[in-house]
Amino acid sequence: MKLKEVGSYAIHQLRQRPLRTALTTCGVAVGVTALVVLVSLASGVEHFLVKQFSANELVTRVTVYQRGGGRSLMGDPDEKPGPAITDEAIEQLAALPGATVSFPVVMPFLLAESKERLEHVPAFGLPLKAISGTYHEAIQAGKYWERNDAGAVCVLPSTLLPQLGIPTPQEAIGMEIAVTSFRSAGKYEVRRIEVPDGEGGTKRESRFKRGEDVDVQTMQVVGVYDSEAFGFEGMFMHVPLAEAITLQTKYGLPNRQKEGEYERAIVKAASPQPEAIEALKAEVERRGYGAQTVYDILTPLKWVFFFIKGLLAVFGGIGLLVAFFGIANTMLMAVLERTREIGVLKALGARNRDVRRIFLCEAFAIGFLGGVIGLGFGWIAGVIVDKILSSMADREISVFLVSPILAASVIGIAMLVAGIAGLYPAWRAARLIPVEALRRD
Repeated sequence: MKLKEVGSYAIHQLRQRPLRTALTTCGVAVGVTALVVLVSLASGVEHFLVKQFSANELVTRVTVYQRGGGRSLMGDPDEKPGPAITDEAIEQLAALPGATVSFPVVMPFLLAESKERLEHVPAFGLPLKAISGTYHEAIQAGKYWERNDAGAVCVLPSTLLPQLGIPTPQEAIGMEIAVTSFRSAGKYEVRRIEVPDGEGGTKRESRFKRGEDVDVQTMQVVGVYDSEAFGFEGMFMHVPLAEAITLQTKYGLPNRQKEGEYERAIVKAASPQPEAIEALKAEVERRGYGAQTVYDILTPLKWVFFFIKGLLAVFGGIGLLVAFFGIANTMLMAVLERTREIGVLKALGARNRDVRRIFLCEAFAIGFLGGVIGLGFGWIAGVIVDKILSSMADREISVFLVSPILAASVIGIAMLVAGIAGLYPAWRAARLIPVEALRRD
């Protein structure tokens, strides 16, 4: 028998017993659905985290910290203290081969107040020379300051606008917001009000009234940037470096460093190529400092998720293991029911391999259909969960990722499991002797 004839005959036999075929296929689909949901969840979370660290601005950074001494959170307290990070040291780091700019890391954690709304927001101090093309390209409205002594100005992240009651980036330009210490949150009077939810109903929101003893600093908004352009740092309010130091002194946490020293600094590489960034990191370490790049985080992160996906695949594969026995049982029952039919086929000239092919083709067809259906259900489940999470967070969230490789893999695995399950029934069917088979009722 030709392969086309074998396939046509196998499909015809499956259609003769639709209920049994459907139930067996559903067993495969359930196993595939579980596998797709678990692995796509791990893949989606991995993709989300990698994306947060893969923004161009973050990739080109080398974070510098002081080794040992316990003064830096990133250093080993049992290690001999290395050179301190001072303004002079930062200037020297900026002169390293392959570096474009270097500046201290100053990130005061603040409360931002606007239109009776209050939101925690970290600030990030930027010298004018650090505001490169990436920053300008991310601007949605307004612009960055043009002088280091620009004073109390800020560029807000786009994700902060809804929390502060600002409808659009354009409306934020020229506004004044108040910032204060995050420890002052308890000094605000809170009241709950009903506001339209945009869908014809209402929702409850909090409004805050500042206490008389709350010390605030007024900041003028000069720009709004797209948070997506900066990954996990897309939550920072950008301010001039001198203003960030002032805010840190007034409202930030106590400094662990001596006066005139910084806990960390950033050196930006001229090229985003991994080789150039690693070379710059080596230069920094050669001068006695500790250094870290995005790749130091991404490499172990990918290995961790590799093992997580493998573990989840094992759990998801339990469903396919159950489907394996279901397929084997279905095919064995088919052999018993079709003994006379097999005898007739052999009497008409069908060879043993033709009989094996028929039953294997039936098993593969069940595996393929179950794989496709399970893949569809798994994808739909992921979309539904993503929409629920997005509605709860008031922003687009995607934690499930069904890649083409995953889709092809699960269908292939389903067919492989089905094929293995059909091996023994196919072998048993092929070994039937035509004369004995024809005698059976």
